[in-house]
Amino acid sequence: MKPGPRPFTLEQSIAAFWAKVKNGPVLRPELGPCWIWTGAKTRGGYGTLRRRPRGSIRAHRFAWEITYGELPRDVEACHLCDNPPCVRPDHLFRGTKLENMQDCSAKGRAFAHGPELRPGAKLTPDQVAEIRQKYLAGGVLQRELAAQFGVNQQSVSNIVRGETWEAANAAGK
Repeated sequence: MKPGPRPFTLEQSIAAFWAKVKNGPVLRPELGPCWIWTGAKTRGGYGTLRRRPRGSIRAHRFAWEITYGELPRDVEACHLCDNPPCVRPDHLFRGTKLENMQDCSAKGRAFAHGPELRPGAKLTPDQVAEIRQKYLAGGVLQRELAAQFGVNQQSVSNIVRGETWEAANAAGK
């Protein structure tokens, strides 16, 4: 039987981490260039890495922790540069989830106008309302609605159950 992967030492983890970082753009001149994580990323563009034995961690949080020390669970490593793949420690600040969301909103990055303006949104509130109306009327399958509106069946399921598009729900659509 083949032995499993050997656990990394902290020094090996740090070396492997920095090997996946390259210089990036200057998004805010007062901060200097970002250091971009070139490894695996989330859908939102944040770097992510596996850290043995404790599972995965966001790359920018790992950069913070190896530079400044461990963060409590309820504290985030937030970006001053607003660049998700950036791992440059002096581009990061400590903050709670609420403080991070307030920073996002203050910089105009929040999706305050509803889900239809989010990057990648495929539906408008009117289309969501039409999906709900047709499904509630009966005689149509979720997969048929998905094909009609160019989304997958799971998206339709989430819409008709009210698990997504809360803004449309609140508006009575």
